[in-house]
Amino acid sequence: MISELKTEKTGFQAVYFSERFKCAFIKRNENFSFGKVSKLKKHTETDEIFVLLKGNAVMLTLEGEKFTETPLIASSAFNVSKNTWHYLALSEDTEVFVVENADTTAENSEVLLLDTPYEFNE
Repeated sequence: MISELKTEKTGFQAVYFSERFKCAFIKRNENFSFGKVSKLKKHTETDEIFVLLKGNAVMLTLEGEKFTETPLIASSAFNVSKNTWHYLALSEDTEVFVVENADTTAENSEVLLLDTPYEFNE
């Protein structure tokens, strides 16, 4: 059997769950946009895979005190390792596909509030 998985909603929308992993689409909303970034997140128990389907997306990461902007390239998979502070910014009409462990939740994720917002330009 084949099932089509899709969503028209914005933000992070999980569309498939198994015992080991879940798949989701991310479409731009206020949580995934360019501008002043005031918080980053990290997952303490799992990596996360991002695949740009269409549009323009940039992953912001923080290691120590160094910010890095990594443009996502269509048809390539980008792995954000566990315990990596990150933020994903999307342009209008952008779609990203995400795969992560099924048990990735707020309980095993952390949020870092930045003292000075990072200016993340498109």
